[in-house]
Amino acid sequence: MSIQAGAVGRVFRLAAIATVAAFGLQPASADVPGTWPGLERPVESVLSGLRDCGDALGEGMPQGSNCLLGRSVDRLLLDALTRLADRQGQEAFGERFGVFSSMSYAPSGNGLAGGVDVVLPLMSSPSSGAGPESDAFFLQQGVTRWVDGRGTGRHDIRLGAVRRFDLAHTGAQSGVLGISGFVQQSHEYRHTRLVAGGDYSSKWGRGSLNLFVPTTGWRPAHAGYEERALAGLELGLRFDLTSTLSMRTAVSRWEDDDGLGGWSTDGRMAVGWSPHPWLDFDVAWNGLGRAASDHVFRFAFSMPLGERRRPPSWQGLGLVGGKPPPAVDPWSPVDDIAAIRVASRRTATARPGASVRFLRDSAYSGDRIGLEVSLPAAARVDTDVVIALAPGPGDNPAIAGVDYVDEPIRVTIPAGRSSTVVTVRLPLNSGLDEARSLSATASLAS
Repeated sequence: MSIQAGAVGRVFRLAAIATVAAFGLQPASADVPGTWPGLERPVESVLSGLRDCGDALGEGMPQGSNCLLGRSVDRLLLDALTRLADRQGQEAFGERFGVFSSMSYAPSGNGLAGGVDVVLPLMSSPSSGAGPESDAFFLQQGVTRWVDGRGTGRHDIRLGAVRRFDLAHTGAQSGVLGISGFVQQSHEYRHTRLVAGGDYSSKWGRGSLNLFVPTTGWRPAHAGYEERALAGLELGLRFDLTSTLSMRTAVSRWEDDDGLGGWSTDGRMAVGWSPHPWLDFDVAWNGLGRAASDHVFRFAFSMPLGERRRPPSWQGLGLVGGKPPPAVDPWSPVDDIAAIRVASRRTATARPGASVRFLRDSAYSGDRIGLEVSLPAAARVDTDVVIALAPGPGDNPAIAGVDYVDEPIRVTIPAGRSSTVVTVRLPLNSGLDEARSLSATASLAS
């Protein structure tokens, strides 16, 4: 691992704000003007909180204080963040700037998953008719959170460009063709892949074709295993039976997840119902054409962030004849880049005892860094491990007491688990003007 000079690395502020706000529970209120309504009217917020938490206050001080705390977080923080992301984004990049969030729950799978995408407009042109804009060119940055088979949360980050245009030059409601290119990377394990795709949307449905090309090989994963991203090709079709009922099918061909180089064809079908623009219900059949197949029920909630003057209405079973105009939004984000699929295998040489690895390849002076401590197998009892930081290899190793704290770090791996993560803060070295290398070792406590 390398320690770099300078302040903590910056990410896109709007994307960070949107990520926090996307996992909030309520949209911003449209009745109160201003970007920070709660902070501009603190007395009003407190009085409304007392009114809403009256019953809880009557039950006792702990219940009432918890209600007021939750009310304050929702009112003063989440509401402000959603408005800030939407308003500042549109002021800086135009009215086509958008933040799109989604959360889904599958009872038979790994539970809650979700993601957020930020659309940054670069260029647009009006349609030749009376319809809405038919051409769009934008950058898209997003993240998908999911849970793997071991119960470990993962975050796959994507960044790319999307170009959409109307082939018939009759307005977006007639149909829009799009092409896109993305780079996607796993935050935890640094798997990276390129995604090249195309899509065509009309009021009758949508079709898409995506090619997934990994650019990284085998990488260390959890204790005793390593992973690599898989290559694949996927064709998806959606037909809108009504304006709220749809049927989707997909055919894909992927490398086998055993990592032996074989390929297999997979298929799936789903029926979806969207009685409200923010809600989706799906029943899906996965693994069609294979010996083992399964079905999944999925519920998704997707709400645009920021101010909305009039909430959308419920639409029930919808209307026959496809979606009403404008049926196609050329500024909608690409939403079929799922989690990175990986192959997994045991490492060729699993060393006895404990091992440690950095969760990041580099960090800035003063950062908090994560280290994963692993055992070859699950611990039968609580096991103590000692981590020692040390100068790394190369011409410019880290200096003890200056770039890192030269003291042993004691970690306990609970019984039944094979690994745990510990966070360590590096000292702030304001005089550091070049990168230095740092290493770590782990041993079982005596």
